[in-house]
Amino acid sequence: MKTLDQKFGRKGIKFSESGNDVPLVELTVRNGSSHRLRIPDGLVNSYKPEVNWKDDGFEEVLYTLPAAVSDSSANPKGGIGLVINDVSDPASKLSPFSTQLTVKDVDDSDAIDAQQVELSCTSGNLDITYVVSLYPESMATAVLLNNNGPQACFSYQCNA
Repeated sequence: MKTLDQKFGRKGIKFSESGNDVPLVELTVRNGSSHRLRIPDGLVNSYKPEVNWKDDGFEEVLYTLPAAVSDSSANPKGGIGLVINDVSDPASKLSPFSTQLTVKDVDDSDAIDAQQVELSCTSGNLDITYVVSLYPESMATAVLLNNNGPQACFSYQCNA
């Protein structure tokens, strides 16, 4: 994780690894709201915004539960994940995104009231960028698809 921290780390953006060696990035804004994202599959596995009903002001409202101990290859349950489905293939079913994402960029502004990380990969003729943003009272995700193929492709469904 030192390489990611050296290249992209800054105030409010911290890279680490989970207990099972999955790279993570944690974004934190000035008011203390935070979220954590698994880099290879883009799973947002924790979101802890500032809330007014708790004395300490923060509540983890989005989280994941670990996969069964007997199945180390299984994904955790919960969170917000990226799903891309080829709808032109009737056998294709909605499933977690299988291509490994890598860190493309982070918001390079000095603002700590908003943080953003961009993950990307290439799948066939598609360049895929998954943007995850954190604000003091909300978070947002966006998926950008760029077709590098010779023909138009309108048969993909993205869910984030």
